[in-house]
Amino acid sequence: MTSPGSGVRPCRVAWQPVTIVMLIAVLLLPGAFAAPSPNDDECGKGAKVPRLTHKSEPVYPADARRHHVEGSVTLQGRVNETGTVDNIKVLNVQATDVSFIEKFQDAAISALGKWRYRPGTIDGKPVPVYFTVTMDFVL
Repeated sequence: MTSPGSGVRPCRVAWQPVTIVMLIAVLLLPGAFAAPSPNDDECGKGAKVPRLTHKSEPVYPADARRHHVEGSVTLQGRVNETGTVDNIKVLNVQATDVSFIEKFQDAAISALGKWRYRPGTIDGKPVPVYFTVTMDFVL
């Protein structure tokens, strides 16, 4: 839920099933392509997706707010074995005024770098997992 006056909508996180399946397949887990588990945390036999433990919302750039500019940033990140996010890459960025694109991008990257997870695991061992997230900046 968005804080009153924050102007930033909750982020949409999408785990990339292809990444998880490829990760499992690379490690040659037997039964990796079995039917989905009723437990949302599981993505294959012995595998669990990362679970968000701390989320930092992006700071709406003051200039963009003052000029009533809105935008969105889609990022790819990697939850590493310690639960921190690294390898952050911008996949897409949009703004109602293109001169603010870099400010939205910087705010989104900064926020995502502060997120913390319980790492994804395969057979109880932490493994890196890639994901995408879209951060919307709406007044």
